[in-house]
Amino acid sequence: MKKLIVFAFSILLLSSCSHQETFKTESGPVIAEGYGIANEEAKKIPTVVYSISAVNVILAILFCETIVVPIYVVGWELYEPDRLKTDQDKGVH
Repeated sequence: MKKLIVFAFSILLLSSCSHQETFKTESGPVIAEGYGIANEEAKKIPTVVYSISAVNVILAILFCETIVVPIYVVGWELYEPDRLKTDQDKGVH
């Protein structure tokens, strides 16, 4: 019974690690999702600024003994969308 509760709790934690943001641009909406090291090329959008998710880092530290949770968090859910890049972020003066 304890293993079932731990397994269910782990699945719940993994299912809601990152959120997606919708940004309105002149060319239409941009939907940005979180990404990690493993799926950076597929999910990272160059016009969006991402930040490290503190919740996911804390989860990885708390569940470091499970090995699966830190690998999942760092690999697929480490960064979350923050805002659209501005001219300052792009280096334009």
